[in-house]
Amino acid sequence: MNPPLWHLMRYLRIERGRRVCRAQEHVEDDWFYFCQGGAEAHAVALTREFFVEHQESGLVRPGDRWIVVVHPLSRRWAPPDKKLCEVRVWVPTPEEVVWGADIRERTA
Repeated sequence: MNPPLWHLMRYLRIERGRRVCRAQEHVEDDWFYFCQGGAEAHAVALTREFFVEHQESGLVRPGDRWIVVVHPLSRRWAPPDKKLCEVRVWVPTPEEVVWGADIRERTA
C-alpha cells in the first residue's frame, strides 16, 4: 500500500501559554515516510521553509515558540482524522538562521 500523498500541516503559535492556529497548508508530499530521521525531521525541514517565507510578513518573529502538527489525508480536502506527528519548534534570530541553527525547541 502506498503512503498518503496529501498532508495538512497546522502551525500553532504559543501565545500566553495557549496554542493558537496561525496558519495551515495542504502539502502534496510523501517524504514524511521516507525521510532519514522520520516524519518529525521532515516536518522540521518544511517548518524552516515556512519560517523563511513568512519572516517579513510579521507572522513569524524571532523567539516565537510554535507547535507544528502534521495530519495525513486520504485526499487533498478530506478532514483530518489522525495525527502523523507533532513537533515543538522556536524561531531563531536571523543570525542563527544563517548559521543553520536547529529550530527544535530548546529544553532547559
